[in-house]
Amino acid sequence: TIDCRELFWSREKARELRDELLGGAPVDVILCCDCVYVPLYGDCWIQLLEAIDALAGPATDVLISLERRHVKDGDDGVDPFLEGMRANGFARTSYPAAMPVEVFRFRRGA
Repeated sequence: TIDCRELFWSREKARELRDELLGGAPVDVILCCDCVYVPLYGDCWIQLLEAIDALAGPATDVLISLERRHVKDGDDGVDPFLEGMRANGFARTSYPAAMPVEVFRFRRGA
């Protein structure tokens, strides 16, 4: 069974959703597409990290696809996001994609 839900990015809302759907158990898959781009979304990638951290367990597949967009006056935010995933205990596997798109699979402690 697949159940897809909208999620407001926060640790609290992620825990509420996890508790409602799964009685507190971690989700099986988290799928994010083009959710990190500082010039458009600001630093909300921090809340995304918190939500992923609250939803994921050791067997959760976190699949993330994003486009690298380097802007004139700064960064696109992808590198700090990837570092945040690592700091939260997620190991990353990269998959071939047509640049500038990148596709990653994360697993906690993998």
